[in-house]
Amino acid sequence: MSVPKFTEKEKEAIRSALVHSGRELFAQLGLKKTSVSELTASAGIAQGSFYTFFDSKGSFILRFCSRKKKRSALNLKPHFLKAGKHLHSFCVKHWR
Repeated sequence: MSVPKFTEKEKEAIRSALVHSGRELFAQLGLKKTSVSELTASAGIAQGSFYTFFDSKGSFILRFCSRKKKRSALNLKPHFLKAGKHLHSFCVKHWR
C-alpha cells in the first residue's frame, strides 16, 4: 500500500484538524482513552495517514501539549512583563 502524498497546505490543514480533534476528544475521553482511530475519524483522514504526521499517539500528545503550552505562554507574556522578571523566570524554569 502506498503512502498518500500531501501538499504543504494539505499537511497544515490536516495537522490543524488533528489538533482540533485532539482538543475535543481529550477533553471528552481523556488522553489514555482517546484512540488514533477516533482522532483520525474526527479529523476526516484514514488511520494510516496519521503516521505520516506523527510516529505514535505519544508523539502526537507531546506536540499537542507543546502547542498548547506555547499559546498559553504567548497569552501570559504581557502579564509576565507587568509582574516583573521574577515571575517570568519562575514560570520558564518550571515549564521546562
